[in-house]
Amino acid sequence: MTLAGTRVAAHPAGQAHTSGVVDPEIPPVGGEHDPVWADCTGTVSAGPA
Repeated sequence: MTLAGTRVAAHPAGQAHTSGVVDPEIPPVGGEHDPVWADCTGTVSAGPA
């Protein structure tokens, strides 16, 4: 059962690390992602993806 207005995300197995640009997904639930964890020092990206 799915609540009205929700979507089901489907990502292939083996979600890879990449240094390239990835399509943003809100909320982020899977897919290709950066191999380096974000830090907690306030570092942000240079602009929108």
